[in-house]
Amino acid sequence: MNSLLETDMAGNLIRSRKRIFNAYPLHSGLYKIDFSGNLPLNWAGALTRNLADKNINILSGFAKRITTSRWMGEFVVNPLSAVTGISELDFASLTRATAPQPDNGRVSIIKFIVKKCFKANGSIYVEIEGRDQIGFLSVVLNRFVSCGLFPWDFSIHTENGYIQDKFHLMGPGGVDVSTKIMKLLESKLNQMVI
Repeated sequence: MNSLLETDMAGNLIRSRKRIFNAYPLHSGLYKIDFSGNLPLNWAGALTRNLADKNINILSGFAKRITTSRWMGEFVVNPLSAVTGISELDFASLTRATAPQPDNGRVSIIKFIVKKCFKANGSIYVEIEGRDQIGFLSVVLNRFVSCGLFPWDFSIHTENGYIQDKFHLMGPGGVDVSTKIMKLLESKLNQMVI
């Protein structure tokens, strides 16, 4: 069902709104989460951190910003422990920013690329590879935010325990990414290389 019905205290229908997130069971215990709608600035970092905290591993997917706050995309996830009612999780509340958690070296990467992107003026392209680890995407997104960078487009791919994630990043409000910020990001990612 794509819409939520709301009622007042007397039970009268007062309005209907489109659900942003929908979760569907797939084969072998996996789930597909698709989404479309307005999301807060650091929604991806908050969502991925909260899913990792619930022991839900993001295996693949994509997200693309359509307008300043409107996004569309989908993820395929694997609940690594018995998660009852994953289809009932309030994903919208999981996108709300909380204080960034230190990653304390919980995840590592094998290699990365950071370069200027010609898809959108002032943005950069980042590609990161590593072993599949719960919370990998959350930690990477947190490193971006610590440099004042936010994705406007990204894709996640995991195959045979190997991750290859790709990001297009911009500064907040579409601000051009300076060479200084690129160097800072490279330094922060180098700290994660095994």
